[in-house]
Amino acid sequence: PESIFMSTLSRSDPLGIKLLFLDKMRALPASMGYDVNIEDGHFISRDGRHAMLIIQTPVPMMDGQKSKEMITLLQERIRSLPPYVSADIISGHLHTVSNERVIKHDITVASIFASVSFLVLFFLVFRDPRVLLVFIIPFIAVVWAVIAATGIAGQLSYLVIGFGTAIAGISIDYGLLVYIAMKRGADQVQTVKLARLVTIDACTTLFSFIALYFSMIRGYHQLALFSILCVIICLILSLFVLPLTLTWRQLKLPSDSDLGERLRQI
Repeated sequence: PESIFMSTLSRSDPLGIKLLFLDKMRALPASMGYDVNIEDGHFISRDGRHAMLIIQTPVPMMDGQKSKEMITLLQERIRSLPPYVSADIISGHLHTVSNERVIKHDITVASIFASVSFLVLFFLVFRDPRVLLVFIIPFIAVVWAVIAATGIAGQLSYLVIGFGTAIAGISIDYGLLVYIAMKRGADQVQTVKLARLVTIDACTTLFSFIALYFSMIRGYHQLALFSILCVIICLILSLFVLPLTLTWRQLKLPSDSDLGERLRQI
């Protein structure tokens, strides 16, 4: 028994739940000291000079690139307003853009500091230029992991890349263990035991990131995927590529007589 104008509201919200929330939202500004009315679904100040517009967007807050484009577009629209109209943006996407800018700076500073520290430490302790091969393994892993993770999960946020890079830096231990073992002249049995130990160490790290897939946050899934790829790539390079690039003994070339004797035997 409602009028034709109230029939739509009655069908969409027959219990009046929206009105209950509306009353609470109306009381919220008053409790914070603001004199606000609600007109046509908008918060309007009592003097009519201020309003709050709520804009819905399909851009997720974890998408750094699209958040930057959206904020840039809003700022352009605000600059096109008349001089007597001003507007401020309140959005979680602003934090995403700001965090991305800070993370870029932090990654640059941390990478430079860590790289110089590792190089100085390696050259002072090992005094061997070939230790640089161990040092570049995490960088190769990060580059390949970014390419693979982007192809699988789409655009990665700088927050994910920042944390994942730290994981790749921790994985430098795999190559360092292989380097030390080869430098000390480990035999085949010791090499197999070392490879098993390093693989188990990597698996414990992988399982900890696999657990992130049980989270409902998409950013954690990207972090888990990127970190898992970094660890796997570091492990493969350390066990299968690094030993081929390290040569501790000079190969003895056969003489002409030895070569001739071998040819006659063939």
